[in-house]
Amino acid sequence: MPKKKTVSRAEARAKSTANLRPFKKGDPRINRNGRPKQIVRMQQLLSTVFGIDSDDPITIQKSDLGKILKAMASAAKRGNIHAGNSILDRLYGKPKQVIEIPGVAEAREEVSKLMPFAKPKKD
Repeated sequence: MPKKKTVSRAEARAKSTANLRPFKKGDPRINRNGRPKQIVRMQQLLSTVFGIDSDDPITIQKSDLGKILKAMASAAKRGNIHAGNSILDRLYGKPKQVIEIPGVAEAREEVSKLMPFAKPKKD
């Protein structure tokens, strides 16, 4: 079995960066627009799936998406809380959710006892 040639880290780094060229001002390789947003692609796909060709409200109402939204609205009116929540979340955004971790307040007090210059944070 042939012996593997060992390469030092410095040699490996020099070999891996040998063909790299730094960017210069006006370099055409620079992507000024950045990575395309996935949301735009998803919106285009959904508009194709639901048969929406324009932003015209009448077109949207007649499309499959309009029918789904009407069904959600009627379900919310009948008392379906999930349908109502999803409509309100999309119209006004989700409300802020506070997560409380047990033991944090006690840990702050212990730290303030050990280090008198550290003032406990007010919640």
